[in-house]
Amino acid sequence: MANDETVEYDKEFFYIITVTRLSKEKGIEQAIKAIAKILKRNKKIRYYIIGDGDRKTAIYEEIEKYSIRENVVLFGNQANPYRYMKNADLFLLPSYHEAAPMVIDEAKRLGLPILSTQTASTQEMIIDAKAGWVCENSDEGVEKSLEYILQNRDKLDEVRNYLLKQKYMAKDLKMQHEV
Repeated sequence: MANDETVEYDKEFFYIITVTRLSKEKGIEQAIKAIAKILKRNKKIRYYIIGDGDRKTAIYEEIEKYSIRENVVLFGNQANPYRYMKNADLFLLPSYHEAAPMVIDEAKRLGLPILSTQTASTQEMIIDAKAGWVCENSDEGVEKSLEYILQNRDKLDEVRNYLLKQKYMAKDLKMQHEV
């Protein structure tokens, strides 16, 4: 599904994507705060959020509050989020708490490096799997880690190349977004 109508991105920007339910525990507002701070320093980034939920209005308001509508886009639910994920630069999981989200395995399979806030499963799913970075669970933690990644693109490429070389068994990845 990642190859069906794959979204091509402007190479001038750094593309961050989150695929999640828009609810309080998913931490989207803390990600928006972090990205708004980075954008003030004239970084060329785009943050795409795929999903829907009860925080949709609050998230729109947060985007408007920081005047970052051109850089932070809500796409709503998508039957095929993989077409957005495949060519993105980074997957961001800003959750306040999380068990073992399937979307991490989906990002790994697509070769998409991950930045996640510290939650119950991040050590095993991200650090041990060499799939990216885990940061302090705060908007400052997200901001600091995003800045590090933006300044160390070679590390991002190393993670992507590592993930693309891994072998994934279909039985190990139960794609949650299939229609």
